[in-house]
Amino acid sequence: MKSNIHNRTGNTRFVLALAVAAISGGTLVGIAPNAAAAGIPAPPEPANMPADMKSATPIDAAHLMFRTWSKLKGDNLYSVADDKKLGDIVDILVSRGSGRIDYAVVKTDTTLGFGGKLVLIPYNELTINEGDKHEYRFNETKDQIKNMPEFTAQGWADIGKPNAGPGSKTLAEALARQSARERADVYGTRIDTGQKPTTIEGKITDVDRRWVGNAEYVFVTIQDDAGKKQDVNLGPAWFAMGGENPPVRGERVKVNTLRTKDGEVTMVATTLNIGGHDVRYRQDSGMAAWSGADESGISPARHVLATELIGRKVDTRGSTCGKVDDLIFERTSGYVAFLSIDPDQNFMGIGDTKRLVPFAVANPTHDGRVSLDASKEMILASAAYPKTLDDLRAQDFRTKAYGGYQVHSQNFVARQHVDPTNNPNTPK
Repeated sequence: MKSNIHNRTGNTRFVLALAVAAISGGTLVGIAPNAAAAGIPAPPEPANMPADMKSATPIDAAHLMFRTWSKLKGDNLYSVADDKKLGDIVDILVSRGSGRIDYAVVKTDTTLGFGGKLVLIPYNELTINEGDKHEYRFNETKDQIKNMPEFTAQGWADIGKPNAGPGSKTLAEALARQSARERADVYGTRIDTGQKPTTIEGKITDVDRRWVGNAEYVFVTIQDDAGKKQDVNLGPAWFAMGGENPPVRGERVKVNTLRTKDGEVTMVATTLNIGGHDVRYRQDSGMAAWSGADESGISPARHVLATELIGRKVDTRGSTCGKVDDLIFERTSGYVAFLSIDPDQNFMGIGDTKRLVPFAVANPTHDGRVSLDASKEMILASAAYPKTLDDLRAQDFRTKAYGGYQVHSQNFVARQHVDPTNNPNTPK
C-alpha cells in the first residue's frame, strides 16, 4: 500500500516553484586549477543571477537528485489532499533556451484501462516525495485535475497554424497565461529610438545566458578585426536559442544594434547575420519580435517535449555527431543539466561510448535537430556517461563535464514561487 506523505517531516520533500533561477543563473563554480594544466581554456565569467535570487543558496550536493527522462517517464502523481493516485507523468515541456522544465504532461488515472486524458500541469506546482524517487504530489483532487488544460498531440502540433482547432487554442491560452513574464521586454522602455543604428562585424567569442530583472537573456561577445570586444543582447534565451540559426562561438557575424539611453548602456540587436542568414530580434523601431506575440505563435519556439528530443540527430558545426539518447535533469531545481548522446562512430572515430553534453551548449532547434555550440575536439574530451548518476553530485566530476566545453560548472538553486503574470518591464 502506498504510504502517506503527510506523516513525513518537511525536510523529506522539496516544493518546486516557477523558475526564477536557471542553472546558468545560479552562483557558478569556476574551473578547477588542474583543468588549466590539462589545456582546457578558461570559461567565460559567471552569468548574472536574477535580482531576486542573489541571496539564494545552491542546493547542497547531498540533496541533488539527478534523474534521466527514461526513468522519470511513468512516475506516479498522487493527491496531497486525499492521497489518491491522480495519474502518471508521460511527458515534460522543456524551455529550449534554458533547459527549464515548465510543465508536466500527466495522463489522468484510468479504471480498468478505460478513461483518462492528458492534462498540462505546471512543474512548479508539483511536490517531490524525496522518500520515493518515482512519486510526485499535487495539491488537487482527482475531480479537480480534470479541469486542468487538456493536452493532445494534435493540439500541440497545430499551435501556431492559421486554422488550429479549439483544442489547440485552449492549450495555447493556457501556456500564454504562464509565459507572460517571459514575453515581456525588460528593455522596451529604455531603448533610444532617436539614435542611428550601429553595425558591428566580427567573430562571436562567447555566448552567455544572463538574468536581467526576472528573465534570462542571451548576450553574445563579438570581437572585431581590430581586437575590440562588444557585448550585444539578442533577446530572451528561449527566443534567441530556439530558432534555426542560433548564435555559436567562432562564427563570423554582422549585427545591427540599438542602445539603451539611461543607466548602464546596453547594445541590443535588431538583426544578426550568421552563416548568410538574417535573424531578426527587434524591429528597427526597437520593438521586440517576441513581446507582442501570443502563445499560438511562439510556443513551438519556447518549448520542446522530452519525447521529441529523444532520438534527435545531433550536429556540431554542421556535421552529424550522433543522436540524443536521454536527458539528465536535476529534480529539485527542475532543469535539464545534460543530454546523453549516442555518438556516431564514423564521426567520433571511437567506440560507442555515450557522452555528456551540457544543455548550456545544446540548441534544440525547431527544424528537428539539436545543434551543439562545440567542436569535435570538445566532444572527444567530454565526460563519458557516469556509472551512476550519483557521480554527478561530485563537483570534480561536474567541473570536468562542463569544463571540456569551456563553460562553467553550474550550480542548482531550488525554485521559488513567483507570480507568472507579474511582468517587470525594467531591468533591476
